[in-house]
Amino acid sequence: MSKSLVIASLCLLAFANPAGAGLLRTVEYSESSNYSRVEIHFDALPQFDLLLLENPNRAVIDFSPGKAHSSIANQTLDSPAIRRIRFGQQRNGDLRVVFDLRSKTKPLLRPITNAKGKLATLVVDFPFNRSACDIEPHKDVVIVVDAGHGGRDTGAIAVNGYYEKDIVLAIAKFFKADLERHPGFKVLLSRHNDHYIELEDRHRFAGRERAHLFLSIHADSFKTSRPVGASVFNLSQRRAEAELERWERENKHRSVWQGGGVADWINSACISDPSELLFLNHKHQEEALAESVRAGKSLLHSLAEVVSIHPRSINSKTGDYQIKQAGFVVLKATSVPSLLVETGFLSNPTEAKRLASSSHQRQIAAAISRGVRAHFCAHPPWNTDLQTGVKTCQPVSLRYVVRRGDTLNRIAALHDIPLTFLKRENGLRDDKIFVGEVLSIPKP
Repeated sequence: MSKSLVIASLCLLAFANPAGAGLLRTVEYSESSNYSRVEIHFDALPQFDLLLLENPNRAVIDFSPGKAHSSIANQTLDSPAIRRIRFGQQRNGDLRVVFDLRSKTKPLLRPITNAKGKLATLVVDFPFNRSACDIEPHKDVVIVVDAGHGGRDTGAIAVNGYYEKDIVLAIAKFFKADLERHPGFKVLLSRHNDHYIELEDRHRFAGRERAHLFLSIHADSFKTSRPVGASVFNLSQRRAEAELERWERENKHRSVWQGGGVADWINSACISDPSELLFLNHKHQEEALAESVRAGKSLLHSLAEVVSIHPRSINSKTGDYQIKQAGFVVLKATSVPSLLVETGFLSNPTEAKRLASSSHQRQIAAAISRGVRAHFCAHPPWNTDLQTGVKTCQPVSLRYVVRRGDTLNRIAALHDIPLTFLKRENGLRDDKIFVGEVLSIPKP
């Protein structure tokens, strides 16, 4: 999925919900290679009906009863499936949402619940076909996990003598076992034992398997023992653009365009116009980078429950988690959202001892698994069993570990939720919180 465009939103404190009506809070649009998605967020999902019209092609959804805030305006979209979204209040109290379509298509509607089990969102997917030769998508969400180093490459050597290559392989295996306990997920390991794999082959494996996410697991080291904490990196924009430019140079004069570049999900033999393939490469590169940022923040929230987070992964101005950008060779698979997770510092005696512990390795693996599930339960890839409803993805509650200097007001503002919601979710009678305390963050 691509990064989301927030069409409109409102603060619940500033607008009271009319009696009996579902209040439209936020509408988000995103795009993938096979469909355009619109997520319609309410405080409580009203009943809804779908009507398909032709000449011109439209999809109409009536929410009964429903109401949208005045800031929510009609929106023209740069989408292969949707030209425009229009909102209208009906005299009978219904809220009508009209999708002006570029061609005749039947949308897939899927109501989803929030973390508290309340129906709150309607996901509307509009499929479109770029070509009859499109590759059949996976039914499971596929994660490729790359345990860093291996074989002759030991990686960092901890102060207690343990090798990074052994620690991260153990975490990768624990992660696979944990995530695959949940229906709809499949994990592939780049290496299953202690052998060396070229860096280029690691991300090529993810592209070849058409993974939905590539995770490279590592442990950090520094020249002093002071640094501690986990971090998450994605491919830098500059590095991704350089990779795309190289691909363009190599393919510019080819009479037969081969699959590759950043759009491995496209069978280029079915595209006669090189400029179209070039556009799709650019487009998917942007989507992969945006997806990796969203997934990475989810991982940091989960990791914070079991390890400290390095300051470089925290925005000093907002306090929010941030994904650092880097040009690691292992993250060059720009066709696949890719992240590198540094699980801690082997140069720090305390963290080295914990990372060498099997129980702590399991904790880290479980935290990464929760972060992955939280992301893909909220944003299931197109036509997977989680997206079509064949398999159920239980919502994963977002939790926040209180840090020094935090206040309840700051945490509520950070997650764009009312303070009263945050206090009620956690059974707090006053504003007192403690460093290390874990708070549950309510979802809309």
